[in-house]
Formats: sequence, C-alpha cells, structure tokens
Amino acid sequence: MSSASEEFLTALEALVEDLQRSHRKLPADGRITPVQIIVLRWVGAPTKGEVANLSALAGFLGVRPQTVTAIVDGLEKAGWVRRTRTPTDRREVRLELTASGRRTVAAAHASFFALMGEALDGAPAESLRRGAEALRIAAAHLQRLPPQRPPAASA
Repeated sequence: MSSASEEFLTALEALVEDLQRSHRKLPADGRITPVQIIVLRWVGAPTKGEVANLSALAGFLGVRPQTVTAIVDGLEKAGWVRRTRTPTDRREVRLELTASGRRTVAAAHASFFALMGEALDGAPAESLRRGAEALRIAAAHLQRLPPQRPPAASA
C-alpha cells in the first residue's frame, strides 16, 4: 500500500468515526441507526438482480439470517418496512419500504448531505473531485470481489 493510500484511508477512517460520533449527538426521538439506514436503502433498491428478501439481505450484510431477522423486526416495528409473502412460494418473505420508510431514507439522505456539505464547503473543488475519483475506484474494486459467506453459527 502506498503512503498516499494509507494517508487517505486514515483520513477516511477518522471521518467515519466522526460521523458516528455526530450521529450519537442527535436527539433520541426518531433516531435511526446507521445500520438501519443501510438496510432501508438496500430494501428500497436491492443489488441488481436480487429480490429484497431476508436471505439476500443477510448475504448483502454478510451476517447470519437470525441477525437480519432482529434488524427487520425493529424496522417493521418502526413502520419503515413490511414483510410480504410471495404468491408462488409462501415460505419466501419479501421486504418492502413503507411510505414512512421512504420518507425516513430521504430525510437521512438530506441530513447526511447537509452535514457533509457544510463540512466540505471550504475544501478546494479539485481536491473534492480527486477524492471522489479515489472513492469510485475503490467502490468498483470492491464490487468485483466475490461475495462473502455469512459467519457460521457458534455452537
């Protein structure tokens, strides 16, 4: 790894930690966790070729199905997702965003853009373009990696 890559990743790691800290400072009323935001965004637009169901979500997150069930239970209780059964296979449970879920995703997106937009206001445009290019390169590489299997259940 080059020293420039290491410098970029150290800064990115610090940014993620600062984002988590700033998220914890939000008022508790109506707070949504970062994991819930990720899941809601995925349910609203699953990976190309995938159906938004519990198995695909577990694969996307790289966790066991039991973990996904607990996450989805919380999202359903909040009124952000609903479980539906398919007419062709009653065992399959699909996930859909509710209208409230769509509003929640939109609000989280707007909040993130407002927070980061303000934070980046003083950064030079060329630095932002180069940072965006580096992130797109990394994302493209990660998308080409084979999917990971969820961890096995402990005995």
